[in-house]
Amino acid sequence: MIFRIYKIIGFVVILFSLSSCQQEKSSVTADPLYFDIVTLIDRQVELLSSINPSLVKAYEVEGKVETRTLGDINWEGELSIFKEADLNSPVLRGKYLKKEEKTDQGKRVSYTPIDILQKGISTFVVEFDESENPTSIQTELISDNIVFSSQRKLSLYFDQLKGTPILKSYSILSKENLIFKKEEANRLNGTITFP
Repeated sequence: MIFRIYKIIGFVVILFSLSSCQQEKSSVTADPLYFDIVTLIDRQVELLSSINPSLVKAYEVEGKVETRTLGDINWEGELSIFKEADLNSPVLRGKYLKKEEKTDQGKRVSYTPIDILQKGISTFVVEFDESENPTSIQTELISDNIVFSSQRKLSLYFDQLKGTPILKSYSILSKENLIFKKEEANRLNGTITFP
């Protein structure tokens, strides 16, 4: 009898988990409500992989700078951190205000959280040229708990290649605080050199 009850409970749990997977899948495929950084990064990975440029990376850790020039780059891995700034993830949909401003070069679109205490993506700003192509993206990711806090400022800068935006450089500034430990700040600058 007990075995039969466990069997029924197990079956119900499986049904709920399958239905929740289907619901999540349908919300992931929904049209983007905000700027779609994931699609932009996917296109950049495809474009940069086909051109095969080199990458000059400058790491700054505790005031010391180390520079490396790399070829044959795994662009998917290199740019994956920027996908963490996906405002269109199901849990963030409807949680940001959009503000659009005209600029001399085109326009600026800013996204700010409705709840000022919200963790995660605290700012997201996209600059566009007159052709509606992105020229830069600035975003800040914040996470914290009782023992750890982290702040990452991510920046992407674009050029144009035959009317298509192409990444020319990026930077990641990371600050981390661990309880009873001094704050650590690191910076990574990447500059793409085309053949």
